[in-house]
Amino acid sequence: MPIGSYTDSIVVTGARERIRKKILVRAARYRQDPFEAAYNKVRSNPTWSTFELTCGHHAIVDMPELGGMLAASASTGPPDTASPDASTTSPSNPMLQAARNRPGPIS
Repeated sequence: MPIGSYTDSIVVTGARERIRKKILVRAARYRQDPFEAAYNKVRSNPTWSTFELTCGHHAIVDMPELGGMLAASASTGPPDTASPDASTTSPSNPMLQAARNRPGPIS
């Protein structure tokens, strides 16, 4: 990460809340307190789609198909239910469908 991400202040305007489709992907093999806190904060928010993948920090190296899976998921939008696990358990979720067709674990 650029050093400025640790040293420079940012202005939070709330504009993020106007974004309709928000996705947070958690790399389960790369546990970091700030990432865990962010994941736990948004996973029960119905405007977010959350995914927990069994991979390390360099998810795209561990799972090269991830980019296409996320793009397909983003096109479907957030789940219609307030269930915190709806985005990962919905049978029609394209990310989950693609993951089922690949070798290796996905949570």
